[in-house]
Parts: sequence; C-alpha cells; structure tokens
Amino acid sequence: MERTFVMVKPDGIKKGLVGEIIKRIEDKGLAIKDIRKTRITPSQFKRLYAHIYKKYPRIIKSLYNVLTKNDVVVMIVEGRNAAKKVQAIRGPSNPAEAPRGTVRGDFAREQDMGKLYKRGKAVMNIMHSSDGSRQAGREIRIFFKKMR
Repeated sequence: MERTFVMVKPDGIKKGLVGEIIKRIEDKGLAIKDIRKTRITPSQFKRLYAHIYKKYPRIIKSLYNVLTKNDVVVMIVEGRNAAKKVQAIRGPSNPAEAPRGTVRGDFAREQDMGKLYKRGKAVMNIMHSSDGSRQAGREIRIFFKKMR
C-alpha cells in the first residue's frame, strides 16, 4: 500500500469542500489514515514549498499569506497507487487547464495561474497533493510527527 499527503487549502475550507474531497478520495478506494485541521507554521511552509522559492519567486509572499493566515486540513491517504489516484482527483496545478470532474476543474476553474503569477498572486487551487511516494513521505513528516 502506498501513502500520500493531501492538504485542503484555506480556499477549499472556505468553500466547504473538505467533505467533497474526502468523498472523492474514498470513492477511488483510498483510505484516510490520519486527518487534522491545523495552521501552517512558517517552518512548515518553508519545508513544504522549498521548491517554489526558485521556480515561482514572484508568488512566495502571496502564497505564504494565503496558507499561513487560515487553517488547512492535512491528511495521510493510503491505498494502491494513492498518489496517482489523488492527482487524478485533484487535477493540474493551473485550474484554468483542469478538466471538469477534477476538484480544481469543478471548483477553481476561474483561476488562471499564469495571469495571477504575472501579478504576483498565488492561485487558489483548493488542494495540494504529493506527486509521488518520495515527496509524500517528506510532506507527511512535516505535518505528522509519527507516521501511523
């Protein structure tokens, strides 16, 4: 069984999508092994988004403000091909390119990552999930002290 990390961002919580996201995860045969509502600390933000500092430097401040000022819901999700299944549920990073039937395509389609980046604004794309097992292990350790 593979484990992956999922985070419902503050905009997903504000839109009341935590239950919908959990339902979509469970409908794919995946299990929620741990879940909690939390506030991201500056240290957790730096560790979670270390790769963004170089790749998208214009949005770091905006992304930091969005993710640290309000609660997020973090989860450990387990099952066969968990990371790929959650990625399919989530959709691509840019909601404007996300197909209908994905969380981002259904609930954040009005957001265009490219246009927002030019203005130094972070995209509100509802959720984050790990791209694979290695990233998932690292991200789970950021938020969950003991992996169950």
